[in-house]
Amino acid sequence: MRVDGVRLEGRELILSLSAPAEARKLVYKFKPGNYELTKATAKRSLDANRYCWILCDKIAQAVGITKEEVYRNAVREVGRYLTCHVGQEELKRFTKAWESQGLGYQVETVGSTPAYTIVHAYYGSHLYDNMEMCRLIDFLIEDARSLDIETMPEEELNSLLTSWG
Repeated sequence: MRVDGVRLEGRELILSLSAPAEARKLVYKFKPGNYELTKATAKRSLDANRYCWILCDKIAQAVGITKEEVYRNAVREVGRYLTCHVGQEELKRFTKAWESQGLGYQVETVGSTPAYTIVHAYYGSHLYDNMEMCRLIDFLIEDARSLDIETMPEEELNSLLTSWG
């Protein structure tokens, strides 16, 4: 639901919505605590996702691995991750739970102590914002070019990058 306007009258916050039916639904179903206002952020475009997989496929064919492996390698190289300290006895369970969320979700061990293992838990690209997706695609483009794989013409790529972020 998109908020078109907002004003404050005393202690009341008045929201303006362009879809009266949506506004009615909100009023009738509203319960305090059920909604959270957050700033809308630009999502990555489907063109970005499609081009990411085209590049993964071309690179995979050139180096003899699967496109999924190319994607997972790229996510580990430039993707966003969370550093976690996981108890030794919980590592297997944590890894299984984290990686079950999708292809890009990966757990990489980066250190350990007797009590816990330090891991980087990578997020899948479906959660990336425009800048993160651009970084992933830029990485794949550089990989493709290093293998003499034809990439999108510079003018078209610049146009897409502008629309992504």
